Amino acid sequence: MGFWWHVSAATAVPSATLIVLLATRQGLVSRALSIGPLIFGGEISYAMYLVHVPPLQHYWAHYKWLADEYPTWIVALGFVTVLVFISTFVWIAIENHYACC
Repeated sequence: MGFWWHVSAATAVPSATLIVLLATRQGLVSRALSIGPLIFGGEISYAMYLVHVPPLQHYWAHYKWLADEYPTWIVALGFVTVLVFISTFVWIAIENHYACC
């Protein structure tokens, strides 16, 4: 029982508190999560989940060349930029376009 409490149940009260605070839109966390870029990130997150594998495979296939030519931070920034662009396109073209009511 002690192991179960340590692994699982100990997070129940903090998780429930967070859910209540977010549902009532009170507290610092709720206000912080309500800024525009984070809302947009939440909107495109499912599209990002769906489309992240092909850009990642392309990155892995060309990693040696990219690492030799560019600094790591530029490669990472390029990957994130491409992923956000593709995800935004998918969100606008499919999810947002077919949203009902």
